[in-house]
Parts: sequence; structure tokens; C-alpha cells
Amino acid sequence: MMDSMAGEIAVLFVLLVAFCYLDVVEPFHREIHAEELWLYKNPHKPDTFTAMTTVVLSFTVPPIVMMACCALRGLSAPDLVPSVVAVSLSGLLTTVLNNILKLLIGRPRPDFYHRCFPHGTDDIPKTSSGSLKLDCTGDPLLLRDGRKSFPSGHSALSCSTFVFLSLYLVGQLGILLPRGRGQSWRLLLTIAPSLFAATICLSRYSDYRHHWQDVMVGSALGSTMAWFVYHQYFPVLSHQQAHRPLAVHTSTMSSSGFSPEHRVKHTSIQT
Repeated sequence: MMDSMAGEIAVLFVLLVAFCYLDVVEPFHREIHAEELWLYKNPHKPDTFTAMTTVVLSFTVPPIVMMACCALRGLSAPDLVPSVVAVSLSGLLTTVLNNILKLLIGRPRPDFYHRCFPHGTDDIPKTSSGSLKLDCTGDPLLLRDGRKSFPSGHSALSCSTFVFLSLYLVGQLGILLPRGRGQSWRLLLTIAPSLFAATICLSRYSDYRHHWQDVMVGSALGSTMAWFVYHQYFPVLSHQQAHRPLAVHTSTMSSSGFSPEHRVKHTSIQT
């Protein structure tokens, strides 16, 4: 199993390199017309959750919770490592896809005008096509980032990891099994990570960093990726052993001498 995990970690490294590269690429410069300029004249204010804060929380909180769950259950590295790899894959893959969309679409942020003209301007000339000729005087880095509104990266990343953590806790606490139903504390624990992700998402709208469409699409992208990746590494949530990664199930069956056909039958019997 550890050999396969080495391959998974290599994939994570490639995705990390791709993310770092895409982060410094210049996005598409979308034309802005006079009648839509009001969309981009919101104030430029500090972030409630900075990019660094969101990244650190997204890639540290879920592994810490997973470590705690494994410790409480008396589980070891074969259970923990695939779980951490899976949530990391969800976050990195979502971020790479999200950045590609940002670069291709190039939608200006709601505060783009104040990034472009930090001291204001009396008149903005028009080009021959009728769009505004923006001879921006602001910080080039802020301007580059100001053209990456759609979809919301904070929303996509936070949902990809914290929604994943909610799914993980559903499996750990057996919410969909008879033993886990009818207990409010289990339900509250499972939805808490998703509620925290929603807080980050909503802050991007109230901070004037994103339009509402950016937040909605980013949230949908992250949540979909979390659901998809989770079910690549864990059984269905109604499985009796939903709290253990598929790699552990496969390793256990292989060591017991089961053939692939017997594995399918064994799994169906347990469900």
C-alpha cells in the first residue's frame, strides 16, 4: 500500500507545482464597457480571510481532525495516510482547475476600478470598439489579481477540503447507519466544517472580492470535487466500514487471499 501512496504523493507534488505556476500567469484582459463599470467600483478593503489564512486552514485543519479520529479509534498510518492524501488531492486539484478557469475568463473583481485607479480619475477614454481604455496606474500585482474574479478561489478551496472533512466525519461517526442516527451532537459535528466553509465563501462577497456568481460557482466546484474524490478513496457512506479507506479494505482482503471476484462478493455481503 505504501508504494501506491508514494505515487499519490508524487501526483500531489505535480499539482502543487502546477498551482504555483498558474498563480503567476497573466490572465485574459476582458474589455470593460462604460455601462458595466459600476459593477467594478466597489471599495477595496482588507480580506476577512486572506489567501494565506485560507490555504493554511484548508490544508491543516482536516489532517489534524483526521489524526484525532484515528487516535480515538486506535487506527494507525494505513488509515491516516490515505485520508490525508485524499483531502489534499481534493484541495490541490480544485485549486488548479479553478486557476485555469480564472486565467481563461479574466473577469474583473468588484473592486477592480480602485485597483486600476487608486487615486481616482476624471475621465476614461474609449477605444474604437467602444470599450473603456484603462491606462491603469495601480500596483501591477493587484491588477493581475484583480482580473481573477471568476470563480472564487477561496470558495472553491475551502469547500473542497472542509466539505470533504464533513463527508469524512459522516463516515467516522456513522451518521447514515442505525448506530449513528438520532444523536444531535454527531450531526452538528459533521456539518460544522461545511458551515465554516460557507463562512469563508460569504466573506468573499461581503469583502467585495467577488461577485455572487463567482462564489456560487467556486463553492459548487469545490463541493463537487470533494464528493468525487472522497468516493474514490472511501466506501459509500452507508457501508458498515465507511470509516476506513478503500486502500485498507483492499489490503486486508489481499492479505486474506481473496481474489478480485471474492472481494466484490465480500463487500456486497457487508453492505
